[in-house]
Amino acid sequence: MNNPKLNVQFEFTQDGYLEAIHLIAGNDKEQQTLEVCLDKLFKPCHANWLRRLFKRNS
Repeated sequence: MNNPKLNVQFEFTQDGYLEAIHLIAGNDKEQQTLEVCLDKLFKPCHANWLRRLFKRNS
């Protein structure tokens, strides 16, 4: 069975600003899945969760 890995890569500038978001998927359906998931993550109710996630890793 094919077990694809879906990845999202965030690219930042030297100043720490988000420059690009790269979606790594095997086909269009997988890319659409990633887009839906990112849309859900970046909704205002999840913004604080994302800030804490990136703050912890920096």
